[in-house]
Amino acid sequence: MTFLSSFSLGISRDSDDGLSKLRDFVDTVKDSIDALQKAVKITSFGIDYKEYVKFKILTPVIHRFIGGNKNAQIMGDKKWTSENCQFCIDFVIDSALKLQQFDFAIDALEESKIEITKFDV
Repeated sequence: MTFLSSFSLGISRDSDDGLSKLRDFVDTVKDSIDALQKAVKITSFGIDYKEYVKFKILTPVIHRFIGGNKNAQIMGDKKWTSENCQFCIDFVIDSALKLQQFDFAIDALEESKIEITKFDV
């Protein structure tokens, strides 16, 4: 599901034509819905959302550029402790194991369907 921003809806930011409150409302609603969708996606895989937020706070934001260049940006002052480092390592391993539980071969499901249709012919 995608929701349009005020820009996509044609509500201009260039002039203050009395639509500034509508523009801010539309953008706030869009941002809130995007955040809810992300939270639902994370929790639907069985990942603890509070731990996910802690992990996101502790790790840098990685920016990828055209051509393959990357840049790590650290937001704010972080408490670089061995406990926080171990938390991040444990979170990645635990999340990978939970995500692996959802891994299944779609081909295997479709194969069964194909075999059933072969018998019907």
